[in-house]
Amino acid sequence: ASLSLRDFDDVWRVKTGGWRAGLAAAQTPGSRLRALVGFCSVAGVRGNRHQTSYAMANAAVSGSARSLARRARLGAPPKPACLAASFA
Repeated sequence: ASLSLRDFDDVWRVKTGGWRAGLAAAQTPGSRLRALVGFCSVAGVRGNRHQTSYAMANAAVSGSARSLARRARLGAPPKPACLAASFA
């Protein structure tokens, strides 16, 4: 069975949209958000048959979180004023 673009988008939008909403909340002036944690599945690394959208969305969230955490370790404040981490 193939995955339709709509089916792909339904999964992609939920996972990455939630992450983007968290990042936007962290950037809101006066935000008290202290941490943003991306919970990602091993599917983003290993993948599962017929779960392309889920794997790609997890990989996108994980990559974003790791990038923000790396920036913080290098001394540059991450784009949001929060800690970003991912567990896969």
